[in-house]
Amino acid sequence: MTPQPPKKILIVDDETDTLRLLRLRLEKKGYQITACENGKDALLEAQKTTPDLAILDIKLSDMTGYDILKKFKANPALKNVPVIFSTADASVALKQTVRAHEANDYVIKPYDAHQLLKKIEALLH
Repeated sequence: MTPQPPKKILIVDDETDTLRLLRLRLEKKGYQITACENGKDALLEAQKTTPDLAILDIKLSDMTGYDILKKFKANPALKNVPVIFSTADASVALKQTVRAHEANDYVIKPYDAHQLLKKIEALLH
């Protein structure tokens, strides 16, 4: 049986420490990570690598995670990429907003790494 190539995850977050820690954690689990600090770079990388999953911070310096997801949905190669939003906003309206934008799931920062891994594995397997 041929081993499967590692699943590719795109992480977009403008907080460098969050990005670095999440990248290290997911690489240890065997995922291939592309990390970006802004939406422009994220869209370019997504078109080059076609990730198996994306973790998008909602508030970025140049656009929102919602903007990125909208561009994914408009691109035939990216429209089916599962998306997990990452945010510090714990408001009641968040769940409805995430659903309205057709994201697959979300996590509240600071998030529990085990919980995030469970969500990632559920979407990739």
